[in-house]
Amino acid sequence: MTAISAEGRAGTGRAIGDVIAGKEFTKTRRTGQPVWRNSYYEGQIEKRLWRPIGDGTRRGGRRYGGAVLKSAKELERKTLRARQRLSPGCRNGALGHVAIEVLEALYMTFVDYKEGRLEPAIATIAEAVGRSYSAVHAALKRLRDAGFLHWIRRSKPTENATGPQVEQITNAYALDLPPEVAQM
Repeated sequence: MTAISAEGRAGTGRAIGDVIAGKEFTKTRRTGQPVWRNSYYEGQIEKRLWRPIGDGTRRGGRRYGGAVLKSAKELERKTLRARQRLSPGCRNGALGHVAIEVLEALYMTFVDYKEGRLEPAIATIAEAVGRSYSAVHAALKRLRDAGFLHWIRRSKPTENATGPQVEQITNAYALDLPPEVAQM
């Protein structure tokens, strides 16, 4: 997994929690519990990750989301043309049409514009866009690599005296805008 730098760029080796708060947060330790590595506890850094979309209103958020989608589609067209020059017959650019559908669902269906809160399960996104789980997961990875999206894995403690002490919950997503797309 590529870490995000303080400028929002990939490859510096710092975790997204370091970037958000400027310090290290407690991650769940490797204890044999059934959770992914580098999962943060629920409520630990989400408030620092989420920001209002547009001006925080439904209308402003939808307008901002529409502008981002328009820019993402333009980026897809440009990269598709460039890829087709190199290998005729290819059908997708840097993002792909499934990633555009996923980005549209995130901006228009799932996000809370006032807080920027975004935490749907991948299966929920897949059902909303009518695609398979694996296609949506691959699209989310492409959106993350392009800079449109960041996510953190989360877990929460359980009340079990015996058995697992923590459980995995849905990821927390943050919508972002890559600098090259912001210029469009």
